[in-house]
Amino acid sequence: MMTKDGIAQMIRKLGKRLDIKLSPHKLRHSFAISFLRNGANPFELQIALGHTTLEMTRRYTQALGFDDVYKRHVVASPVDRLMK
Repeated sequence: MMTKDGIAQMIRKLGKRLDIKLSPHKLRHSFAISFLRNGANPFELQIALGHTTLEMTRRYTQALGFDDVYKRHVVASPVDRLMK
């Protein structure tokens, strides 16, 4: 049976093999940002990460920048859709 510490150790060893700094937290953070950038909303991320409140999820949304918001705006803007 794999333990939490055993999995963390495997992830760190993989990072060493790949010559990158890798940890369970970095993988979780990378997943969260990628999930949001690919169209998920904070509520979906909250469920995916198992957060009971949006407070923790908000930390990931704050990592997004202007470019991320602009890309979503272009997709959602009713004015931009009229111009196409």
